[in-house]
Amino acid sequence: PLLGPGDAITVRPGDGWTLAVAAVLGRGGRDIAPERARDHVAGYAIAGRWAGEADADTRVVQLGPWLVTRDDAGEPGTARPARILLDGTPVVAAEWRVGEPFDTMI
Repeated sequence: PLLGPGDAITVRPGDGWTLAVAAVLGRGGRDIAPERARDHVAGYAIAGRWAGEADADTRVVQLGPWLVTRDDAGEPGTARPARILLDGTPVVAAEWRVGEPFDTMI
């Protein structure tokens, strides 16, 4: 399902979140060399994945709510903290590095 801001998600014991970061592309391309991939990134956003009791019908990916521009994220390799809050309480926190693994994925 596609959920919007403020939509309720029922969290049950055993449910879990994993934190990922998404690269949002600002322009297209094909066969892009890893050293040029960053030129195609408009910014980065949290892509939190929630898996409800391993039920495929209740898997949700939350994107955002903010987009951090490529310039604001920093140079490739810069470590950045990220976290997902549920009702104001952190449910997962991690660190990611700018550019990884997007340079090879793009």
